[in-house]
Amino acid sequence: KNDIFKAFGMVDDFYMEIYNRWGERIFSTNSLLTGWNGTYKGTIQTAGIFAYFIRYKNQSNKSKELKGTVTLIR
Repeated sequence: KNDIFKAFGMVDDFYMEIYNRWGERIFSTNSLLTGWNGTYKGTIQTAGIFAYFIRYKNQSNKSKELKGTVTLIR
C-alpha cells in the first residue's frame, strides 16, 4: 500500500511535478522528503492516471529527466 508518491535516493537539484489528465499541474516539490498524497488543494482526486515529471542531478552532476505516469487507485 503506497499512500504517497515520491522519489528517493541521493541526488541534487531535485524537482517533481504531477499533472492531471487536462495538463493542469496539481503538485510540485523540490524536496525528496515531500511526496504527492493524491490530493489537489485539499481535495481528494478521483482514481485515474496522472503524469509526472522529475528533474535532478545525479552523483556525476549530470542532469536527468524522467517522465511517466502514476495510477491513483482508491
